[in-house]
Amino acid sequence: MKTKIDILSDREVEIGDYAESQNGTMDFVTEKLSAEGMFEQYRNIHKSYLELYFRIDDEAIKLEILKRLIFLNWYALVEPSCYTGIEDLDNATVSESYSILNQYLID
Repeated sequence: MKTKIDILSDREVEIGDYAESQNGTMDFVTEKLSAEGMFEQYRNIHKSYLELYFRIDDEAIKLEILKRLIFLNWYALVEPSCYTGIEDLDNATVSESYSILNQYLID
């Protein structure tokens, strides 16, 4: 049985694969992904990771989720959205994930 984290991860792979399969200029692909709702779907995945973080008690899984959140925060900044399917992540989710990371490092 797949866990919620597995389902989110699978969806990430689907969107990433779809974005990579697109042809055309960067602007064309970016507009196409936006029109098809791919960026919104990725924002929802990102938010879902944070929601899942607060719903579970298993510290190992929480750490894995935190790693995924921080990676997505970084990846959204360093790679063009036409290649990743990630654009304009929710600022509150990004900020909260960094707050969690800061507390994790303090602890």
